[in-house]
Amino acid sequence: MADAENIARPYADAIFNVARENGALKDWEQRLELMAQIAEDDAMQRFLGDPRASQEQKEAVFQNVAGDALGDEGNRMLDVLFENDRISVLPHVLEQYRQLRQEAEGEVHAVVSTAAELSDDQKSALTEKLEKRFGKKVTVEARVDENLLGGMVIRAGDQVIDGSIRGGLDQLRNQLKA
Repeated sequence: MADAENIARPYADAIFNVARENGALKDWEQRLELMAQIAEDDAMQRFLGDPRASQEQKEAVFQNVAGDALGDEGNRMLDVLFENDRISVLPHVLEQYRQLRQEAEGEVHAVVSTAAELSDDQKSALTEKLEKRFGKKVTVEARVDENLLGGMVIRAGDQVIDGSIRGGLDQLRNQLKA
């Protein structure tokens, strides 16, 4: 979904710049997490897609669900997103904002997809290895991907480390073709 990522980038950059200037990097991340959770909710998605509801009604319901947690700044950001019909890219805005914040703070966020759930020991060992590899503090977000046969796929920033069985088979296939 490269288009959504491209659309989200200027919003994430703008929010990051404002948050950095105000010393509110973590606060904005929490606001964006809440906004993204609301935007990804199935019932909210159905409501936002309802052509009978006006943009004003949709925004009012969204803000009502968020309550006071967004504050004036968060509500102004919502105004901009609703005006430009960009609510659907909120999860991408959050992801890109998080990368900018972590980069500024010398952290790396790694999303690890595995066929089965990782134990705490496996997650700790993986975190340690990734911290050695990147030379930075690493936060690991573990996800189970039922499409994987085995192994894992690690996405950290712009890097993808494919240690899955399927990835290995694809590499082997490409080597045999050459």
